[in-house]
Amino acid sequence: MMSNLITIEFGDKSTFPKGDWCNEPDFCHWFRYDYPCLAIRDMTLGNWRGFVGITKTHPFYNKEAFDLLKEKSFLHISIYEGISHIGKLPAKYKKYNPDHWFLGFSTLSSGDLLPLMVDKVETDKNKIVEIKTYKDLHFVRKETNDLAKQLFVVERDNKTL
Repeated sequence: MMSNLITIEFGDKSTFPKGDWCNEPDFCHWFRYDYPCLAIRDMTLGNWRGFVGITKTHPFYNKEAFDLLKEKSFLHISIYEGISHIGKLPAKYKKYNPDHWFLGFSTLSSGDLLPLMVDKVETDKNKIVEIKTYKDLHFVRKETNDLAKQLFVVERDNKTL
């Protein structure tokens, strides 16, 4: 069900302002419920994205968003800010499970602190500044593992029908 093998990589964060993100890796790969899971930092804004890969045995495999919205079991998938990615990953990540179809999410909501936008946040004393929180690797791994569990349940339940 779960592998303890985790692959991490660090990218160049020399342009990032100081913050908790400076001590984190920028890529993480692991398995949960035999699904490949990836946490990938978007190096343009500094936020995280989480992905879970499924194979041809999964009822969501190779289906686009429009088709998935017709699936009753897809409508019950609950993940942080919803599914924002469906499909193959960019070629850069092909070595991490090239035959999988990925579903993913992003920490890009209005309440998320984006490391490369920290200097651009308004600090005017006369305005109420919205409090934003940084969603770290721990948060993204937890959410990605939860997505993997939900996808596992859908696949398992589909096999028992």
